[in-house]
Amino acid sequence: MAIKPKITFLPVDNGDSIVIMIDDFTIVIDGGLANKYKTLKSYLVSNKIKNIDLLILTHSDRDHIGGIISLIKNSDFNVESVWFNSYDKLSQMFNKIKDTSQDISIGSFTNEISFAKAKTLSSLLDEQNKNYLSIYNEKFEKFEHCIGDLKFIFLSPSKKVLFDLYEKWSIEDSKTRNREISYASKEFRTIENYAKDLESCKADTSIQNASSIAFILEYKNSSFLLLGDAHIDVIVESLKNQNYSQDNKLKVNFVKLSHHGSSANINQDFLDIIETNKYVISTNGKSHNHPDIEALSLLIVEAKLKNKKIELCFNYPNHVYGNEKNILKDKDNQDSYGYILNFAASSNEGYTIEF
Repeated sequence: MAIKPKITFLPVDNGDSIVIMIDDFTIVIDGGLANKYKTLKSYLVSNKIKNIDLLILTHSDRDHIGGIISLIKNSDFNVESVWFNSYDKLSQMFNKIKDTSQDISIGSFTNEISFAKAKTLSSLLDEQNKNYLSIYNEKFEKFEHCIGDLKFIFLSPSKKVLFDLYEKWSIEDSKTRNREISYASKEFRTIENYAKDLESCKADTSIQNASSIAFILEYKNSSFLLLGDAHIDVIVESLKNQNYSQDNKLKVNFVKLSHHGSSANINQDFLDIIETNKYVISTNGKSHNHPDIEALSLLIVEAKLKNKKIELCFNYPNHVYGNEKNILKDKDNQDSYGYILNFAASSNEGYTIEF
């Protein structure tokens, strides 16, 4: 009996690690934090995966790159092909001379970006003679690349963004957004209130997140939108360049929300040109309290206005998400707005979608 294709969003704390199994082809997207590599390894072993056909590192934040270094070091797994916008590859692309006199690092010790780890990974790939490629929109005709029955349609990053990343190697430390409303008053707020608050939320300006590899993945009659931590205005512009609009929406089985459901990485323009009934959130909320209540509320209110039911899918169990998000767990709200919350069965399994 043929095994159904499936996508699993592994529980790697506040990071991303996604495993896609289609026929005999395995894709790993990101590896979470370094101390969560055991989760990725356990999943690969339990599913008897020894060969990874494609490894995609969306960008060099610690919560995406950490576990990948351990994966490459582990001789139990063979990695065939790698997509990774490394410092070395950008140096070659822009014909610059690398300065190897110091580690690639930026910002304070609390910064979530780890160019030093990116350099370590790049060196490991070179040592093992791995043929890895930089990935950006303009690299492919019509931004499309096919591997057998799989089609990747790239939405981010652009070559310009990678150039900016290379030139600056700097980013503002992530700052917890101050909210004007006190926790005491939040008990009396409605989902509409939270959705409305999104209008005053600042859009993501991180050059690192802007460099995220984001794409539509098509397989036969199924398609998925995997956004990494990409800027939502970049995604909207790319979708419009693909001729998607309010009258010609992109239809996908699900959207993996950008930046763990951050309010800085979603907007109404994006929702107006996609059509789906399922959104996936990959985080346990340890960092920055993601997913943001404003982002989830916007999805719920927008769906109700369009008279459609949506599912919000989380790769951790119900009890992990608390505080102001409890308003979304209210059964009356779920019945009234017509949305469903799907949680992972445990903190060890992650969330799997079969198709």
